[in-house]
Amino acid sequence: MPSTTRRRIDGNGRPFPETVLSLFILGVIIVIMALVLHVQQTFSPAVEVAMGLHQPPSEPSTPPAVPDTLDLALPEAVVTFGSAETFLPATLSDKINGKAELYLKAGFVRLDAQRFRVLSVPDAWIEMSAYTMAHPEAAFSVYSLQRRDSGRPMDDLPQAYATENAVFLHHGHFYLELVASTASETVAEHAIELARRFTVAHPVSTTGEPMDKTLFPEAGLDVNSIQLIPANAFGYDAFNDVLVATYRISGTELTAFLTRRSSPDEAVRLKTGYGDFLSRFGAVQVDRSESVSGSAVYDMMGFFEIIFATDHYLAGIHEADDLLIAERLALELYQRIHLIADERRASP
Repeated sequence: MPSTTRRRIDGNGRPFPETVLSLFILGVIIVIMALVLHVQQTFSPAVEVAMGLHQPPSEPSTPPAVPDTLDLALPEAVVTFGSAETFLPATLSDKINGKAELYLKAGFVRLDAQRFRVLSVPDAWIEMSAYTMAHPEAAFSVYSLQRRDSGRPMDDLPQAYATENAVFLHHGHFYLELVASTASETVAEHAIELARRFTVAHPVSTTGEPMDKTLFPEAGLDVNSIQLIPANAFGYDAFNDVLVATYRISGTELTAFLTRRSSPDEAVRLKTGYGDFLSRFGAVQVDRSESVSGSAVYDMMGFFEIIFATDHYLAGIHEADDLLIAERLALELYQRIHLIADERRASP
């Protein structure tokens, strides 16, 4: 027997309340759908942008022109391979993700990169990365902080060294890396020649080394260890532009540091601030008459920090495990700063 659907009504012949309710809900749904269709057709532009449905017109921009940074006479058997690339501060991490912050803190301006093919070695290429920095000391900073321990110095390029498959160069406000795809002697020679030709194409009047490098005493100094830390040296956020050098004295390795401030008073304030910073992390100040006059000595769980302010400089010894040797080196550093500072003032 076929089923039939019966409409339920009350005693007066009117639909039951639940039937009326169902019809009411259906009507509400129809109204809501109509409103949704209308809103979709009349979205606020701000909402469209937020949802990615519409992009506002972008400001007109001119892509950075390929500079003459990469213009140099190429050796025989070396040709360009692919197009040059340019990276600015906002895009540097696209090229060197994980290291961009180091360059940006030091004063990065732009990176120009180009690959070169070495025709005499199948599938071999060299990538030149030329970092333009804001000033020569900024270029020295990234050169020193990126230095490989395995590098060998190059006699005709004093601010350069080579590894098995790469050449690294500081030249004026440029920091240059030439990295080869293979550790071939032939390819390495071409990389070195490209570095030489880069210096010829970009003559500079100064090497760009920090003048204050000469303030470090020479005895026991590892000359290749000198670094310029642009910011947050030793974890202290007020320590910027700090020169650091490694010493090896009587079988002990020590770290000396110095930074020039705008005035003697600023150097004294920085000494106090750094001392407070050490104390917050558990360092205990110790009384040592043997140390440099006016210096502060801190014991950080058996490692000693010596800091002193003299002239425009804050300087000292960082995390030494032999206090007596550290105090002797601190005294030599103090005396040399005074000697060089006096000579500079006496110069016309």
